Amino acid sequence: MVHRSVQIGDLACSSCGLEEEDSDHILFLCMWAKAIWLNVWNWLNLTGPDPSSIEAKAIHAVKSLNGSNQWKQLVEVVLFSTMRKIWKYRNSKIFEGRWEAVPKMLDGIKEDSCMD
Repeated sequence: MVHRSVQIGDLACSSCGLEEEDSDHILFLCMWAKAIWLNVWNWLNLTGPDPSSIEAKAIHAVKSLNGSNQWKQLVEVVLFSTMRKIWKYRNSKIFEGRWEAVPKMLDGIKEDSCMD
C-alpha cells in the first residue's frame, strides 16, 4: 500500500513488530511465520527450504524433493495452504483482533490440506 501512495498507520509487522510488513515478511520471514513453517516441515518429515526463500524458490525446492510426483503435489498443496492460512490469520488479527497460536494454525493447515 505504501508503494501505491496509500496513507496507512504503523508499517511494523502485526505479528512480530520487528520489521516493516510486506508479503514476503508476512509469509516467510517473520519469526511467527518461520515457526509455522518449521512445524509444517516437521509434520511432513522434511527439511524445508531456507526460511528466507520466497514463494518461487520454495516451490522450486518442493519440485526438487525426492519422491513421487504425487508426493510433490501433496507437499505443494500444503505449501499453498500454509501461505493462505498465514495470510488469513494475519488479516483476522488486524481486522478482528483475533490471534491464533502456532499449533492451532498447524491444525488448520492440516485440515485444509486434507492430510490430517
